[in-house]
Amino acid sequence: MNTKERLTKVLNNNIFNSASDIKDFSNYETYLIKEDNIKVIVRPDVISIWDLTNVMLRGKVKKLNLYLNKGIAEHADVEFEYLLQSNSIREIIDNTRHGDTIGAFLVNEYDDLKATQEGINPFNFDKVKKANLNKTKFNKVDIVKIILNDQYNTITCNSIYTDDYQYDNASNFQKGQINDNRLLKLLNDLLDNYNYSIYKEGNTIKVGYVNNYYTVTL
Repeated sequence: MNTKERLTKVLNNNIFNSASDIKDFSNYETYLIKEDNIKVIVRPDVISIWDLTNVMLRGKVKKLNLYLNKGIAEHADVEFEYLLQSNSIREIIDNTRHGDTIGAFLVNEYDDLKATQEGINPFNFDKVKKANLNKTKFNKVDIVKIILNDQYNTITCNSIYTDDYQYDNASNFQKGQINDNRLLKLLNDLLDNYNYSIYKEGNTIKVGYVNNYYTVTL
């Protein structure tokens, strides 16, 4: 099983063919909807919707934040389910704009996000091309390409520092080779962060961001 297949398997519980396959949104989780190429994150007072079409590729990413109207403090999941009775998620993201009111929600729109700064999209895995390993300088998109296209031998965590020194010490700073759940987190964290350092050293690439440090061996 290659890396793309393994990571898709990790995400399997969050992937749905269509919104109608989701029985309820009360788990406050992330839902990946293949039919519309959309990600929905549900929280008690806000629904965040991303159009994933360009994520990990090129172009812009439209993101809508649907905030519950003043006077309703929670149960965004219930209000969202009501909303979907008369609107598809694709209709919501295509037809609403910043400042609109739809159902019990106020729309706060962010539509100028870079496609390489919004985490991963399993529906676009097969569109991610291989990295050029002959380069001398690499960026975070190169690292994503290397990982998803199995252009590496091992990925090792050198250290992770949290604000809990006792935990860090007891876990040996999480050093060692990483499993698929941590690999998924690495990809998401790397794409979500603006501040990172990447440099090549022999047949290895050192990756660092926000007190997380890894070595990718080619």
